[in-house]
Amino acid sequence: MTGPDLDTERAIRQWLEDTAPDHAPASIREALDKAVLDPAGRARPWPRSANERLRFAGRIAATLAILAIAGTGAYFYSASRSKAPSPGASAYPSGTVGPTSQASDTPGIDRLIREWHLVDTQMVDDQPGAFQGSRLSPVVALSSGGFVAFAFNPDLDQTFVFHSSDGTAWDHVGSLPTRHATVDSVADSGGLTVAVGYSYDAKADRAVPAAWTSIDLHVWNTAALPGPVNTGAMMVTAGPHGFLASGMELTQRSGLHFTLWMSADGTTWHTVAGPSLQAGAGVEDVSADSAGYAIRTAYAGAIKTWRSVDGDTWTEAWSRPADPAPTYFGMGRPVLKTSDGSYVTFGAGDSDDMVVWTSADLTTWTIAGQFTWLGMSSFAAISGGFISAGNCVADGTSCTKTMTGIWTSVDGLDWTLDPGTTPLVDGSGLIVNDVVSDGSHAIVVMRDNSDHLHLLVGTERK
Repeated sequence: MTGPDLDTERAIRQWLEDTAPDHAPASIREALDKAVLDPAGRARPWPRSANERLRFAGRIAATLAILAIAGTGAYFYSASRSKAPSPGASAYPSGTVGPTSQASDTPGIDRLIREWHLVDTQMVDDQPGAFQGSRLSPVVALSSGGFVAFAFNPDLDQTFVFHSSDGTAWDHVGSLPTRHATVDSVADSGGLTVAVGYSYDAKADRAVPAAWTSIDLHVWNTAALPGPVNTGAMMVTAGPHGFLASGMELTQRSGLHFTLWMSADGTTWHTVAGPSLQAGAGVEDVSADSAGYAIRTAYAGAIKTWRSVDGDTWTEAWSRPADPAPTYFGMGRPVLKTSDGSYVTFGAGDSDDMVVWTSADLTTWTIAGQFTWLGMSSFAAISGGFISAGNCVADGTSCTKTMTGIWTSVDGLDWTLDPGTTPLVDGSGLIVNDVVSDGSHAIVVMRDNSDHLHLLVGTERK
């Protein structure tokens, strides 16, 4: 899964320029132009409270931008951080956190999400691999219900683990046993939670791919991921034969290199040959269902899916050629499983509209329709539909540029701005990081200009 050797800047420029064709919407082209005009060595890590991490973080920032731009939300991600957290900022929430403020529900309106309230935590959105515009999210929904959060404390050089059953009350339950740990993705199955990412060795100035496993969220074990140094595990999914993880070289000093790992128990991992990708193609998503595993790749507007029963042997299952200019339809992340068992993902479309993609089997995808993009940057499936959040980018009757928008939709095509959240976040200066759901509660993960997390929590309609 490698391409020809390239120097750092050339590799990054080639991947970004080839992945989105010239006729991609303006918002995507602007993001790509910004990414490829700045040399990797000038990319700014964000935030950095330990000088020893600056050199490596600066090099990986441009590479992580590849993943940010590959995801739907990053196509339109326009947030900026104004300052790093204070040196003494703690990663702990202030005890068992309760609602800071609560919105009242309007009588007579049947919403998909009710009882919105804002939870102000002291958790800091800071990981050794984070950078301005990063798509890393420290809050993840568990398949068994509830949420887990990972918060890096730069003062203690530890990653703390928090758990909540409802998104409101959070308890510090454990810590990762690895210094300089960055968590990129989390999956859980059968009571086992697996987090993947990488650890950074400050003295050697290099990163090592890693996985962390736990059966209770309290005690975590580190599992080594075989492969070259300066590789990070970026995505993980749980399937019928265990866990499949995907990663890529962080520094991109010798071309585009992607790595796949499989593990039956989350503890012992082996590398997988994976699909044979053409030079410049990128792995956009890894998913799993009862039939096995699916990988989606993209190159110059062309999309392919690959299937495997066991995660070791892969076959090309479906392809969609690039659209002729000026048409452009891209797919995004994450892939969401709906209540009827089908799958949905949201991507970029013509004229900065967004496209709704649907699939019954993670293999063949069709376009269900398009809708006008108002600033949505993250999506999640909820009971009875979908939720999206972002910072409004266009003035209109219901959404202005000064607002943080929370939208819900039954079918993914017709979206309604939820007015119940406006009193809680309007004018607060909070920036949307992500939105997650465990089927009972939805959380809009936000941060302030000191990178402290604020959670907008709502109860889903049953």
